Amino acid sequence: MEFIDTSRKKLELPLILEKIKVSSLYGREAKAQLGFFAVPEELEKEYDRIDAVVHRLEYNKITLSRLRNLLAGFKEIRTTLNRLEEGTVLAEVELYELKLFALGIRQILELLETFEGFPPDLVPPGLSGVETLLDPEGEGIPTFMIYDSYSWELKVQRRAIEEKTRELELGKRALMEELVKTYKVPIKGWGEMRIARSHEAFEKIKADPRLSYNSEGYGLVNFQVDLSYSFSGLLEEIASLKERESRIEEAVKASLSESLREAVPVFREDIQRIARLDLVLGKASFARGYHLTRPVITKENEILIEGGFNIPVLDRLRKEGMTYTPIDIILKKGTTVITGSNMGGKTVTLNLVGQAVVMAHFGLFVPAKTLRFSLRDFYYVSVGDTQDMAMGLSSFAGEMMALAKVIRRAGDRGLILVDELSRGTNPQEGYAISRSITDYLNQQEAISVFTTHFDGITPGKVHYQVKGLRDLDFDALEGRESVLKNLHQRMDYRLEAVTADRQVPKEALPISRLLGLEEEILLKAQEYLRLEHERRQQHE
Repeated sequence: MEFIDTSRKKLELPLILEKIKVSSLYGREAKAQLGFFAVPEELEKEYDRIDAVVHRLEYNKITLSRLRNLLAGFKEIRTTLNRLEEGTVLAEVELYELKLFALGIRQILELLETFEGFPPDLVPPGLSGVETLLDPEGEGIPTFMIYDSYSWELKVQRRAIEEKTRELELGKRALMEELVKTYKVPIKGWGEMRIARSHEAFEKIKADPRLSYNSEGYGLVNFQVDLSYSFSGLLEEIASLKERESRIEEAVKASLSESLREAVPVFREDIQRIARLDLVLGKASFARGYHLTRPVITKENEILIEGGFNIPVLDRLRKEGMTYTPIDIILKKGTTVITGSNMGGKTVTLNLVGQAVVMAHFGLFVPAKTLRFSLRDFYYVSVGDTQDMAMGLSSFAGEMMALAKVIRRAGDRGLILVDELSRGTNPQEGYAISRSITDYLNQQEAISVFTTHFDGITPGKVHYQVKGLRDLDFDALEGRESVLKNLHQRMDYRLEAVTADRQVPKEALPISRLLGLEEEILLKAQEYLRLEHERRQQHE
């Protein structure tokens, strides 16, 4: 199952997939990897998940908004998990990240419990054991430290440090009071004394071992109370206690890392569930926002679309205050041809077919009231210019090169969509090539859809025609403002099945007249048409 050449881009899929909004970095990765489901049963399961979430979106908007906020809070932890698997002792900040992740998972689970019947494979397994391990005092707050409760020895060590630090602080205060009393110079709370060189006590202060020179400026010299002279023993004792504390903390981190190593598979499963949950939420919101429907998978080699619409075109029309005409079409193996006037929506319909079927194959709901389809082996879309400037190929050569590749696979159940087949060559040869290609593809398993201006290239096969401007009174539009808008508003994009000998609508001349082409040119064109018609009648 694959796209051939640039078919994904030509179907405007990036524009459509942008509408699937995800909140977490894991959801964004899952969305970037969105692709074809190979097994119908797995595809049906994905539809079930979306169905379940769409139903809950309708009645739990506030809760689902909270769920999205929680998903947005998850950080990247896979590097930390890799380090755990390598046997590395985690740093305190890494332990904090894992605790934050576990707390987030618990909050997700608490929210999901409010949804009865929520798809179980979207629910993370949870990390209650991890949360207990990294939050031994049960505070439930997003912070982490090496808690006293991890080690009795650590607790004793910290109490000793606190006592010695308190003793040092008391000694420091007494020393500062003594210095102030001795030199009659104030000392800042952090132990700084500022004095001018001209001060009578300057030399004594400079020589006092309890004060050390710090800096000077603006005529003042800054001295700092030096605790190492008066409290060297106490400072050494505190340093020794802290060194011992650090060793104990490292041992605690090693023990925590060893315990967390066993939980790595659960962490990874949680990440997968978060990604899947986030993506399905995005798919469901997209489905609800555009009134998309669940596709029906069939084993028959066919595609049926009722009430289909092209999402990018619908968006553009809405911005212009215009409405979209839904399309109905049935496609079976072999070739189907769509004809119609320029601006009549043939290309829009072609893209609609490709977009709807690919979306269904990607596990999305679709822009149609009904879509029944069978899984495709490949997708080929040729819309717009196939010119290859890098290889020096014309549009026609580029089209034929691509078609040659595709036709070799036409025995598979592919979907081939080509806009204006053989448009890049002269009309006589273009007609002959188009007809021979459709004759060949009529014998193959692939479903092929071509749009064309050529008459009669599919005798005996399915032929749809865009209604277009067939029923429009062109004279009634003359003199009106915004001719293009009037044409778009009056264009009937619906398809109707017609006989293969129905001629392609000839609406180019009246449209050109409305758009301001010189009347002299149009009258000459009408004369050429009359002469060509007479010539053909003589040959018949």
